[in-house]
Amino acid sequence: RDPARQDHMTLTNFLTLFATGEISKISEAAAAYRNSLSVQERVKTMQKSDSAMKQAWNEYSDALLRGMKDPFKQDDATCEHFLSLYNNGGLAAVQQHLKEVAPQSQWGGKGGGAGAWGGAAAWGGDA
Repeated sequence: RDPARQDHMTLTNFLTLFATGEISKISEAAAAYRNSLSVQERVKTMQKSDSAMKQAWNEYSDALLRGMKDPFKQDDATCEHFLSLYNNGGLAAVQQHLKEVAPQSQWGGKGGGAGAWGGAAAWGGDA
C-alpha cells in the first residue's frame, strides 16, 4: 500500500512495529493462519484478493475441471496442483501448463464448427 496515503499515526505505528521486530511476528502469524486454511479456502481467498489468480483459476477450471470453478467442489490434490503452478510462476505458469496438457484442439477450440466434434453425422444425426 502507498505510504503517502497513510496518516501519521499509522506510519508511526508501522515503523515502531518494524523497529521492534513485531512485524515479523505478525507475518509469522499470518502465515500460520494461511496454513490452517484448507487448500480450497486458500484458493477461494486468493481469488478474492488477486485478479490474476482469479483469471488463472478460471482458465484452469475451464480447461481441466469442466468449468467447475468452485474450489470446494474439487479434491485437495487438484487445488494443491493449481496452487503449486500458480505459486511457481503466476498466471503465465498456469497458462503454459494448460497449453501442454489441454490444448484448445481437445474441444475444437473457438470457431471449430462441426468439424471439431464431427458434426451430427458423428453421433448418428442427419448431416
